[in-house]
Amino acid sequence: ELPELYRRLDVRRRLESLPVLDASRAALPDPQLLRACALLAILAHAYWYADVRPPSRLPDAIDVPWAVLRARLGRSQPVLSYVDLVVYNWRPRNPTLACARTVEQLELLFPTIGNREERVFYLTQLEILAQTAPIVRLSAAAQAATLQCDDDALIRALEGMSECLRHVLLFSLPKINPRRGSKTYVDPVVWAKTVAPFAVPFQRAYLGPSGTSSPIFSTLDVLFDRRRHESVLGREIVLLRASYPPAWRAFLAALESVSVTAYVEARRSPALSAAWQDALTLYTGPDGFLSRHRMKVYGYLELAFKVGRTLTIDGFSGPFAHRTWDEV
Repeated sequence: ELPELYRRLDVRRRLESLPVLDASRAALPDPQLLRACALLAILAHAYWYADVRPPSRLPDAIDVPWAVLRARLGRSQPVLSYVDLVVYNWRPRNPTLACARTVEQLELLFPTIGNREERVFYLTQLEILAQTAPIVRLSAAAQAATLQCDDDALIRALEGMSECLRHVLLFSLPKINPRRGSKTYVDPVVWAKTVAPFAVPFQRAYLGPSGTSSPIFSTLDVLFDRRRHESVLGREIVLLRASYPPAWRAFLAALESVSVTAYVEARRSPALSAAWQDALTLYTGPDGFLSRHRMKVYGYLELAFKVGRTLTIDGFSGPFAHRTWDEV
């Protein structure tokens, strides 16, 4: 019902009529936790942002069980997490068929606005995670090869990572497309007015599900031994790790325990160095994943501020004249 309630400006009345449900373990088993928490988090933000006038509080039907679910998941802040908004928020278009996790073959599990901009924007991020999922296994293989001094195995792992990043650069990231007529056209103005404000935390002190929340950035930062986090977003990406699921945090901690970078530098092998540099360039180079991502963010944020957006999920704010998108 949510997209239709949004269109009719009837979200708050409908959610205020819901009963308060028991979210304890006795009533809701653990396998249902992520689905329930994602749903309530999205309903909470729908209630908050369905009207330009913010409410004084959430209705008990949302607030009470959501608090219980967050506590069960070890989450401290009342925010819509990246897991809620992107990682869990998808379903196959045809549930009877096996399908790739791509924008074309998926729908949102919990659509809110119900427009193309919402669907493509979130599902493209899901597709990027699906396409880079092998990097989890490849990172473990790279560490094992490092510990065993197996240069050939390490080169294969690095080449596999490079292939994942190339695919994302060529096929996945371009799907958030500002060009009218594209099959995955995301109108920057419609996006700015409908999708962009939805996930902003209720309080400025909270960390919302911005792009820095994506686990692929944390994984590659750790793998390539990022040492400096002095920027606003650099500090944020470190803080966001505390909100990750336990298994994600354990994986990143294990990845930090062995430096593949130091091994490559010490070996002085031309073939190994070339494989390492290729993967690193595809991530951090002038035409790599980070640079392409930054250019796309820049274009969408610039138009968003021009049409009246004054706050990002990260908490960057200011009038158009301040060119806040430059700061971001």
